[in-house]
Amino acid sequence: MRNFLCLYAGVPTLDLVQALALRGDLWNQDTFRTQTEGLPFVGTDDILVRYPEPQEDAALRLQDASPVWRRSWITEDNEAPFLSLLPQVRPIIHSLMCNVPCEALGRVVISRLAPGASILPHADNVGGYTDLRGAARYHVVLQGEAGNLFHCGNETVEMRTGQVWWFNQKLVHSVENKSASERLHLLVDLVLLP
Repeated sequence: MRNFLCLYAGVPTLDLVQALALRGDLWNQDTFRTQTEGLPFVGTDDILVRYPEPQEDAALRLQDASPVWRRSWITEDNEAPFLSLLPQVRPIIHSLMCNVPCEALGRVVISRLAPGASILPHADNVGGYTDLRGAARYHVVLQGEAGNLFHCGNETVEMRTGQVWWFNQKLVHSVENKSASERLHLLVDLVLLP
């Protein structure tokens, strides 16, 4: 495979999955990805843990290379409220950053895709953000059953619970959830060491 690489498996995800089930209020507080016309994520649910601030121009937000911990709608006095509301995210990100030689953390998104839903074909290959030297995307599979099909280029994989995958986000990719369960992924962008 050229477009996917399973880095490791066995990530303990149950605590975070249970916390997400209890914190339904955290989903879709920022609907930029899920409701902006022309984006392929319509029909998904998101928690934008670390993402660029809202801007009037959606195209500028997509290109923004300066993600911030989301705080504006929860509390102004906490640097990273999602890390206090969902502390189970921290060790997963920390473990990934210890396993991948990187110099910076980029965007962090928790994405939920219902059974029968899909993410439309798209490529993350334009704008200042994707032009960062060494920018790479990783998926930590919080919940993934047989039938979750991730397509990239001419390859398809089934990402399973507890696995960590790199994939080439600059190629056209899409997702189909043909399973009976929600697909939950933690998307983590890292800027790799030269």
